Amino acid sequence: MQMENTDNRIYKILIVDDMEENLTTLQDQLRKSNRIFLKANSGHEALEILNREDDISLAILDIQMPDIDGWEVAARMQADDKLKNIPILFITAEFLTNEFIEKGFKIGAVDYITKPAKLFLLQCKVDVFLRLYAQQLELEDKEQRYLDLFNHAQDPILIHDYQGNIINANRRASELTGYSHDDLLNMNLIALKPESMPQKDNVFADIIDKGGSTFETELLKKNGTIIEIEVSANLANYEGKGLIQSFARDITDRKRAERALIAAKDMAEEASRVKSEFLANMNHEIRTPMNGIVGILGLLMDTDLNDDQREYMNLLQESTEGLLRLVNDLFRFSKLESGGMAVEKVMLDLNRVVSACMDYVSTQLKKKDLKLNCTIDEKIPGRIIGDPEIIRQMILNLLGNAIKFTEKGSISLRVKQEQVIGKDIQLHFEIEDTGIGIPEDKMNIIFKDFTQADGSFTRKYGGTGLGLSICSQLVKLLEGELWAESIEGKGSTFHFTAKLKAV
Repeated sequence: MQMENTDNRIYKILIVDDMEENLTTLQDQLRKSNRIFLKANSGHEALEILNREDDISLAILDIQMPDIDGWEVAARMQADDKLKNIPILFITAEFLTNEFIEKGFKIGAVDYITKPAKLFLLQCKVDVFLRLYAQQLELEDKEQRYLDLFNHAQDPILIHDYQGNIINANRRASELTGYSHDDLLNMNLIALKPESMPQKDNVFADIIDKGGSTFETELLKKNGTIIEIEVSANLANYEGKGLIQSFARDITDRKRAERALIAAKDMAEEASRVKSEFLANMNHEIRTPMNGIVGILGLLMDTDLNDDQREYMNLLQESTEGLLRLVNDLFRFSKLESGGMAVEKVMLDLNRVVSACMDYVSTQLKKKDLKLNCTIDEKIPGRIIGDPEIIRQMILNLLGNAIKFTEKGSISLRVKQEQVIGKDIQLHFEIEDTGIGIPEDKMNIIFKDFTQADGSFTRKYGGTGLGLSICSQLVKLLEGELWAESIEGKGSTFHFTAKLKAV
């Protein structure tokens, strides 16, 4: 009973015997759909077929033939690189002595079978040798595929022993280093390191200990150029030896770009520091005389002035206060932009913070004859932890906007406690006015820098457009959100949330 074929390979089998009936019998006994038989009646004819045909899977040789016997055919096959790997099965009518068997194996036989051949034994041996031949071909294919991948890999690959002696290198390794393949095979990795780099003892210990490692280093090319590389090394079994396989990648451009980015970042940070320092100095230099002017104007207002003088003094005082607010806004915006605004975590009384804000805008409200309504949720603790200055700036900016754009009616300030999670308390602030409102198509730009809903050259309302932009950044420091609702001609409501902590 023959073994069933389990692959799709076509096998060529050469049968050599000087008797035609033996050839026919062997062919009939071994016939299968995946086999092609080549027949030769002599040793000379067998060698002609072997030299002419490719991919012969098995040669079945009769030993005793008149011109060139099976021994000679086998010996010539072993001497030919193209033929030496073809399995040889000898068929003989002689008694198989040890000397006889040894001679055949030395020549290159894989087995013997005696005449008359037992059918089952013959079929089994042929099946085994063909299967071994197929496995050998598959192994060779895998090795060839590996070599193709090895030689066509985009990254340089060096295979070396634990002392750094290079065993093999692919095409990209030669291109990267500038050395030929043969040059590399006679080199040690130490020759590829710049002399300025310190030589470490047992440099491969980490790779051997962990089975692999990735690191950055420098490589000295043949032309003297030093480049930076990233190496991924791992243990590998190569031709039965324990070796190290190292993949290299040229990262010179990447490292150069990283250094350029770091330098640019350092320059930007230095420029930002200089700018912040300049603005801080300018803020101090401008605010000092401005505060003096505001103080003197206050004193002058308390003197005897006629109506015209008092009107001029009022205009001058308003202009001075406006200029002072502008300076404060610009300085605050600069601090936020540069990340120089620190968040404090101190105990505060929210009622006092809100009351101070109402006192600050009371003069503006009085001038426009506006009423300010304020309600604070009773559930809010009397003492909470947060940044009173940021909360105060948020409220004052939004109240200032509400007063600026409201000619009549009232303004409402409401503070509610939204939720409590552990010690975290989320507060919701609302500033509602009865002013001019905001057009729907302008709602998406009001929180941008230097932007106002009324952007015309002759706009009625002054200001830099920084107030809401500052608020949109300040609210992030409070871990909250800022948004607005408005109906043009009827008023606006600005909302912001803030996360504070219970004491």
